Amino acid sequence: VPDSESGSPTRYLTVTLPADSAWVNTGYLFFPREVLRITADESALGELTVVETDPLPYLAHRMLLGRVGERGRPFPIGRKYRAAANSLNVGEYLYVGWNDRDFILPEDSEGEWEDLGVSLEVDTSTAAPLLSPIDGMWSDDQNPLFNWDEIDDVYQYKIEVSRYPDFRILEVSNTTSFTSVSFVEIAYPGIPGTDQEQQEEVQLDEGVYYWRVRAQLNTGRTLAPNFGWTDWSLIFRYGVELGTAPADPVIVRPGSGMDLEEGDVVNFEFTVDPDPSGVLWRYRQMKGACGSEPEIDPDDPASGEPTDWKVFPSVIEDPNPTKEPQQYAYFVSPDLARGEWLIRVEVRDGDDFEAERVSGTDFRASIGCEEYPDEVTDETTNAGDGEFPGPATGEIPVS
Repeated sequence: VPDSESGSPTRYLTVTLPADSAWVNTGYLFFPREVLRITADESALGELTVVETDPLPYLAHRMLLGRVGERGRPFPIGRKYRAAANSLNVGEYLYVGWNDRDFILPEDSEGEWEDLGVSLEVDTSTAAPLLSPIDGMWSDDQNPLFNWDEIDDVYQYKIEVSRYPDFRILEVSNTTSFTSVSFVEIAYPGIPGTDQEQQEEVQLDEGVYYWRVRAQLNTGRTLAPNFGWTDWSLIFRYGVELGTAPADPVIVRPGSGMDLEEGDVVNFEFTVDPDPSGVLWRYRQMKGACGSEPEIDPDDPASGEPTDWKVFPSVIEDPNPTKEPQQYAYFVSPDLARGEWLIRVEVRDGDDFEAERVSGTDFRASIGCEEYPDEVTDETTNAGDGEFPGPATGEIPVS
């Protein structure tokens, strides 16, 4: 099918991932100069709950994954993903599979999972294919090497690094004749590579970064140059993870001072800054008698009946254009019985499996206690069943 803009051929493929199969060969073979768009329906996002034994334990259980070759490193796809052929994957087949170590359906859950249809759209591109850091990677390296494939007739390459996936504000933007450059070399080409003190002054802070490359070609002759730019490459995400806890989550709803009554069911919505290794969330809740002040015991892992850790299902734009897109999630409270309530939203790094670096925000509410101001006892209980209720209402962008 001709592409309406470039005239280049576009190919479409479809494949079915059975519910009881771990991986399926899509039949797509990576070929030079091709870009692949992978799409699936919403069920490809998985359960939201993470399972530590899964191939990628910081992602949602049963999320759609990809893999290059039979022994390639799994990478997240979800509902959509773009991949490009490069010198490392040309000649290899694309596989798709579930983020699920125990993919065979048990008898007691037959029908819970359904086969998933995956669509592949293949286009051509003039861009320089990116190599490393591979998309989605994080490390403690604050001066990473950026690598991409060389292309013919190149005059120079331009590389951009930003905290924003749309590159509205740039950390660095520079040109180079090389296909492997460090962040310091991009930011300050005049700094000697051996000057450690100067390098530390310009290295990346902890955070999430996006990078891309394009090439300027000379398709003319030495005395009659003909310069032109290629397409931009795909955008790769790189995280600098230094082992600090995520920022405290911000509870958007209910707002402070909101009038809550006995029997109300409240939709809690909250956001958090992106985190280099991903960010997971859960909540705890406790109820005490009127006049008491319930507290969660930090030394008791069961205090407040914490829910399982879950991924953030959505990303939303902050109204402030200088603030990074925010991770968004929600849950529904139990019926708010009369008493003093404490609900704590907690977040942790995706790679912090022992939950050693946890940040949290408390929400307190006094329900129906104005009629009984002197009713104070030592009664404090865990409350609620900790169930994730399902999709929220309203139009929320899904990452």
